[in-house]
Amino acid sequence: MQKVKYRILNFKFLILHSKAGFTLIEMLVSLALFSITVTIATDLFFSFQRVSRKTENLERLSANARFILELMGREIREGTLAYERYAGTLVGPQTDLYLVSSGQNETHFQYTECSENNRAVPCITLARGGTAEKLTDADIIVRQAAFYITPAENPFKF
Repeated sequence: MQKVKYRILNFKFLILHSKAGFTLIEMLVSLALFSITVTIATDLFFSFQRVSRKTENLERLSANARFILELMGREIREGTLAYERYAGTLVGPQTDLYLVSSGQNETHFQYTECSENNRAVPCITLARGGTAEKLTDADIIVRQAAFYITPAENPFKF
């Protein structure tokens, strides 16, 4: 058997050269990975916020539309059309809907311009007894609304 000789290094030399740490390249790579991760996370956060705002606005819009349609449906079910308020026969879509309740109270739905923050905004109004109130929310713009009335003439008038 052969004896293997081991060389013992100077302990001081070993400590000086074995200090653990990061090189500049390692630091730059980790910084690049961190910045990419933060950028992706920030983009996801802002995307989520945009989608959340859109969803919230659509929910408000549908709730407002549901309220208006339910109110109109109830008034139409409980009343009759005020044919005498329309000049002649009704042809095509109308911007006004006149109803008379069983108590002979008039209800008037109208697609018109409402003044909102010193500007005209299309909206739907409801008038009972002459005073009109805006049914659509302040930040909702109604682009198109029409009332199709059929039959065009009062079927109960002989």
